[in-house]
Amino acid sequence: MSIIQELLATTDKARLRHVQGIISLWKNALLEPDDAAREAVTPGDVEAANVYRSYAATLAAYQAGDFDDLIRIPALLLASNEEVRTRWQNRVRYLLVDECQAAGVQVRTDCSVQRIEHGSDGFRVHTSHGLFHCASLVVATGGLSIPSMGATGFGYEIARQFGHAVLPTRAGLVPLTLSGKHQERLAELRGVALPIEARCNGKSFQNFMLLTHRGVSGPAILQISSFWQPGDALELDLLPGQDAGEWLRQMKRERPAAELRTVLGEVLPKRLV
Repeated sequence: MSIIQELLATTDKARLRHVQGIISLWKNALLEPDDAAREAVTPGDVEAANVYRSYAATLAAYQAGDFDDLIRIPALLLASNEEVRTRWQNRVRYLLVDECQAAGVQVRTDCSVQRIEHGSDGFRVHTSHGLFHCASLVVATGGLSIPSMGATGFGYEIARQFGHAVLPTRAGLVPLTLSGKHQERLAELRGVALPIEARCNGKSFQNFMLLTHRGVSGPAILQISSFWQPGDALELDLLPGQDAGEWLRQMKRERPAAELRTVLGEVLPKRLV
């Protein structure tokens, strides 16, 4: 934040958060400064793009990075460099093996848990590799969210077996995806970011929205996703804090000859208009 504050020469916290938020979204979308400059249309986005370029140059000069770079740089390398991807996979694998060996952990693969029992002598875990006894049992099966990685509802079954209450499961803090022609249209707008207010079921969040190749993401969407269910109405206010109807009427009075696309392009990313 201090570098951005120096580049903007301001102490206005709202302005600093706004610019930092846009830069963070661009980084998470893997947009480089030049890409962001091409995307920028509104005065606020243009300012953020200029700051992004100087900010990135400053970090590079000191061979430094920020929190977003911890995700962005590896993602870029892993996506574009097969050698780096292979080395990184091996490094993570060796690191995990070393930690397990140091702790005396035994790793069993292709070993399915069939049932678990509890008695006076602790837990008995029946598996395809035989019976295991233990005084304490930690269940780390993941959830239902990524079945492609082998995640199942087995952990919930164990929880119910031992008397834990399991609430109905649903996705939360996730992007919202579209399908069909709607997804195709949004794919062309990938990387566009803008401040919005998202509203659903009496809850509202003001923050940034990021258009992706599959739908919408960004802080505002991730937050409101926890309160949305299929079939619920979701409102996205692209002019948060303003009465859009009154603003348009005012523009018509003040600039009667201006086209709607021109007026909207001054407050929204032009690619969105």
